[in-house]
Amino acid sequence: MNIQQLKYVVEVEKEKTIRGASKKLFIAQSSLSTAIKDLEEEIGISIFIRSKKGVTVTKEGAEFIEYAKQVLAQLNVIEETYIKKTLSEKRFSVSSQHYDFASEAFSRLINEIEEQNHEAKFTFRLLETDTKKVLRDVYTNISEIGLIYISEFNEKVLYRLIESYGLKFEALFEFQPKVFLGRNHPLADKDIITYQDLAEYPALTFEQSEDNSYQFSEEPLEIQNHNKKVLVSDRTTAINLLVGSNCYLTGSGIMRSELTRNMLVSIPLNSQTNHVIGLISTNKKEISTLAKHYIEIIQSVIKERSDI
Repeated sequence: MNIQQLKYVVEVEKEKTIRGASKKLFIAQSSLSTAIKDLEEEIGISIFIRSKKGVTVTKEGAEFIEYAKQVLAQLNVIEETYIKKTLSEKRFSVSSQHYDFASEAFSRLINEIEEQNHEAKFTFRLLETDTKKVLRDVYTNISEIGLIYISEFNEKVLYRLIESYGLKFEALFEFQPKVFLGRNHPLADKDIITYQDLAEYPALTFEQSEDNSYQFSEEPLEIQNHNKKVLVSDRTTAINLLVGSNCYLTGSGIMRSELTRNMLVSIPLNSQTNHVIGLISTNKKEISTLAKHYIEIIQSVIKERSDI
């Protein structure tokens, strides 16, 4: 087994065909097929089931590929740290559920770096994704830190998963959920909204691509039990739907004032459950100075926007 073979199986799983993967890898199909067959014989499992339509990953193969991705991610960290690293270059990556405050804080961080030294070199990444991917990104060092939502309903499942990854959770702030509505929504003039008020309107929820379990949702349990749900994968789509329909979205209530003022209203949701957004990091090392500063900026944004 070698690193090249791990890269091969990951690419084949991504492309779904040997032909497509061979083009991306710039090698002959026959060479790629042979390399994968040699690997399967060595480890004693079938990673893929071949057919005329392409390849399908087996159950054992999916588990192997997950480990392969982790190995390659660790290798990338080593290469970036010790081989490609330049002393003047800053690197920082965050994985997060879909939060406006996270991107606003990230923008401020970039601006600060630029103001301090316009010639500075840096590679920053802000990855908006689903709950499990946030945890896996931090676990595999794709991202240094992650941001997720935890409530009384999902805390047992998430804390168990966080611990199994060797990660830790630190609460950043508690919040009363807000309901985001377009300014023409029938409920837009209410001072406070109940779950009963929302019953007849479609609920927007962010898709959890790998696991539809309620415990991994970014929204309260009551919203997940709603009869009318519209799944989206990004905040821009969510905002467009809020503006153009009677859909609603629940969240922390911390959004850009310009956006809230011009297109949306944010109204408190009558909820008795504790809701927390917090930081995911690894137990293996202390987070960097850059990560600490980003968290400080988040806290500043939260303080500024909490009254919206």
